[in-house]
Amino acid sequence: MKKKAIIFGGSSGIGFFFTKELINRGYNVTVISSDIVKLKKAKKIIKQEMSSNIDIYELDLLNQKKFKNFWIRIKKDKKKYNFVLYSAG
Repeated sequence: MKKKAIIFGGSSGIGFFFTKELINRGYNVTVISSDIVKLKKAKKIIKQEMSSNIDIYELDLLNQKKFKNFWIRIKKDKKKYNFVLYSAG
């Protein structure tokens, strides 16, 4: 079974670097960002350059209600993550 990672702020900068690195190490990666345009661009680049895919999720971390709902959804889906990185902001 593949390991799973979640990266907050993984659509650009150092977060995007780690997104690519974890894919190279065999992880399934979920990228969280408040900017849907950057998320879609990151997903396209990953698909083109690495023949891989990432899950993307638009989330404003300053919105407490949406943040809480996000974690409820993760628990409900019973997704377990082996690696969590916060590089947003």
